[in-house]
Amino acid sequence: ELIERLHTLSEAQFDGGQQDGGQHDGGQDRKGWRSVSTARAVRETAATGEVAVVYSIENGRSLAREGAVDRAAALGVRLVTLTLGASHEWCDASSDSARHGGLSTDGRRVVAEMERFGILPDVAHVSEAAAFDTLDVARGPVIASHCSAAALCPHPGFLSDALAVGIASSGGVVMGNSHPAMLDPE
Repeated sequence: ELIERLHTLSEAQFDGGQQDGGQHDGGQDRKGWRSVSTARAVRETAATGEVAVVYSIENGRSLAREGAVDRAAALGVRLVTLTLGASHEWCDASSDSARHGGLSTDGRRVVAEMERFGILPDVAHVSEAAAFDTLDVARGPVIASHCSAAALCPHPGFLSDALAVGIASSGGVVMGNSHPAMLDPE
């Protein structure tokens, strides 16, 4: 259901941007935004002054269903935040009780399958154990799309120094969260 809604949004916003045998590089709307699915396409789009749009899913819970990861990839999804706000069937969240001690066996399979399809795992909102499990499974970059350093502002979803180093070592990036409540523990 989520994947079908994403496809509908894709069609509405990017005039059907699917080109090049299922790749979403090249779809463009009237405002100069271009849907992209590769790092090269991001660089090329930025060089033209247009805005590169990378499709993402926040809360990958539904990706455990058979065929869901390949369907998301076919629609151009290239980034998935593994959970959001609550632990679910295969991933523990930072703001909820642990159900698996990180990623379940199925969660490890989902992350590996995401990588096979070129989808980056995003560990924002996941527990520290789930983030380290993701780093253990992933052979490529892992990102934290909207996290900050726990040493600067204690918050359940923020990154320990060890986790930030692990993400950087994977070739990934840690992007800060500039929301005022996330910068000041008071």
